[in-house]
Amino acid sequence: PPSQGTVNITLGDKLLKQYSPEEWKTVGGDSCPIVDSGTGGLVLPQELLNGVVQEATNIASNQCKAQCQNIDIELYHNPHNSFPKSCAVCINTAMPDFVADLGSNKKLVVSGSTLFYETTPCSGEYLNLLATMRLSTHPSM
Repeated sequence: PPSQGTVNITLGDKLLKQYSPEEWKTVGGDSCPIVDSGTGGLVLPQELLNGVVQEATNIASNQCKAQCQNIDIELYHNPHNSFPKSCAVCINTAMPDFVADLGSNKKLVVSGSTLFYETTPCSGEYLNLLATMRLSTHPSM
């Protein structure tokens, strides 16, 4: 839990959500909030996941338009759909970091460059990290 004040969730310079210490304790329901389990990704409330998806969509439509033509980020939430390499690499280059600022110089940072990952080295097949993120079943605050 945060040691003092609010918990700010940002994506680059954009504030996605601000939680009071009391709200933060309930974000993950029965599990810990926003934890990188190392096996299933992150537990995120839907509103935070929506913010990440929206940013990836904006990047695909703007900075990566040439590489991501006719690509709908929403369709790649299925872990069985591989993503075109040129589009994945472009979005990874432009994607800002996801940060949970817990105060007292304690931060959980997920590098934006890890949003898409190659399934196996040299495979040329990329999956969207969002496809492997687990959604919290707890209602958003």
